[in-house]
Order: sequence, then structure tokens, then C-alpha cells
Amino acid sequence: MNLILENVQPKHISLIQELAKTLHFQVKEDNSIKKSKKKLNTKQKEFVEDLKEALAQVDLHQQGKIELQSARDFLAELRSENL
Repeated sequence: MNLILENVQPKHISLIQELAKTLHFQVKEDNSIKKSKKKLNTKQKEFVEDLKEALAQVDLHQQGKIELQSARDFLAELRSENL
């Protein structure tokens, strides 16, 4: 039986190797498996950039560096724009 581990953090590699050695498993590193990158269209790229910006704002908020708009204020703003 084969077991493939993907996206293993570097700090966990030595632990996994030691465990495999203890259990007498054969360990073989294979970097040939590559994820295929899907090309994004313009709308998808814009969405990804907006999402990155939003996550950066959440991070700053959690650090106490900025105050975010409340959900009520956001909904009120949306309602006023639709009038």
C-alpha cells in the first residue's frame, strides 16, 4: 500500500520521517507531483484581489490597528445606495 502526504509543513517532516523509520516504512520523497495552476479570468482575478484586501483588513482589525464597519452600517449603506 502507498501513502502520499501532500503539503507537509517543513517543521513536521522530520517527525514524519522518524515515525516512518520507527514503523519500518520506506520513505521516498517525490517532488515531481505538481499542482496544475488554473488561469483565472479578469473577474476571478478581481475577486481574488478583493478577497486578499479584505483579509488584510481583518488582520489589521485583529491587531487593533483599524476599526471595521459594523454589519448594520454596511447594510444601511447598501439600502441607501439602492434608493
